[in-house]
Amino acid sequence: MRSSTLLAVAASFVLLTAGCSSAADETETSTSSSVTAISSETAVTESTTAAPPPATSTVAPPSTEPPPPAPITFVCGDLSLYQSGTALYSDGTTGYEASCDTYVPPTGSQDQNGDGVISGFERCGTICGEEPTSGEIQTQHGCEQGYITGPLCDDVGQPQP
Repeated sequence: MRSSTLLAVAASFVLLTAGCSSAADETETSTSSSVTAISSETAVTESTTAAPPPATSTVAPPSTEPPPPAPITFVCGDLSLYQSGTALYSDGTTGYEASCDTYVPPTGSQDQNGDGVISGFERCGTICGEEPTSGEIQTQHGCEQGYITGPLCDDVGQPQP
């Protein structure tokens, strides 16, 4: 009778402790108890605690998209090898860029070829209040003869035919 009393007390204990748990206890950890009779004189109570749920990872998975392409840059071409305005792009192509264009149109009579002499073709002419250039004289003659027409003849003061 002693073993049945012990068994009844153990069973009552299990029922009472199971009935006293709260919802908060169940969300944090879950505990289960069981009574196992080993012999007619002893009873053993085993407790097991479930592991908490695994923590969720906050690290994003690595991106599978390829990185964006590098921007295409350019350098201006060497004027001894390329025309003014030539750009050499980082992708191996060439093209025109205004920032590489170093041409400056002449203003007035200037030594444009750097020989130290202002030749006839380097003179500004009548536009700058100087004597007419050889080109202006040839244009005037062509307008007078009629083989040059249009706005060029207006510029030299000749009527159009």
